[in-house]
Amino acid sequence: MRTWPLFLLIACNNDTSFQQSATCDGALQQGEETVDAPFDGDGDGYLDGANPDCVATYPAESLDCDDATADVNPGKVEIPCDGIDQDCDEQGTPDGLLTGACETDFSGTWVLGQAVSYTCGMTLVNVNFSTLNVVDGGSSISIGTNSSAQPGTMQGTRDDAGTFSVQTSIAGGCTETYGLTGQFDQDVMDGTFTATFVGVCLGCTTQNVPVTATLQ
Repeated sequence: MRTWPLFLLIACNNDTSFQQSATCDGALQQGEETVDAPFDGDGDGYLDGANPDCVATYPAESLDCDDATADVNPGKVEIPCDGIDQDCDEQGTPDGLLTGACETDFSGTWVLGQAVSYTCGMTLVNVNFSTLNVVDGGSSISIGTNSSAQPGTMQGTRDDAGTFSVQTSIAGGCTETYGLTGQFDQDVMDGTFTATFVGVCLGCTTQNVPVTATLQ
């Protein structure tokens, strides 16, 4: 009977070719500190969604769409409009259809679903418009009408969520103040047009008119 030297037996027992390699299979393998630890590259508790074994073993809510970034996984809250899919859902913002919050410029011609028209004060006041011309400067915004009648061009502000408020005043014996407040959402604008009158206004009364417009 052949007797093998002790150093050869030790070498065989430690031959890495005989060790089972780590596999994303839900079981603790040799060399893994915890189950499938090598497949959580960023240490956030979610496993590599690009690994086919992990995909076959674990439900979608346990898989990471970016296993190199701990701030990205299905447990995170989406931060709108930053270009990163924090919650790995591939929808909403910004990893799918954009909403108004992600738009950067709402400039253009907006067509109202229904024209706004109001006349009073023996035609002293003649409000009549069916389109709005928007010049969006980001935090500042200008909205004008498509006719020579009131209200003309209104100036104001817009925030990052697409909420805006513009206003203009015409001073005189009857001071006319016109405003439009609302929200942009992609190619739809919803808001309220207001008209108030102070002074000798010959029967003109406050107006609050809901408006909806689409980008032409």
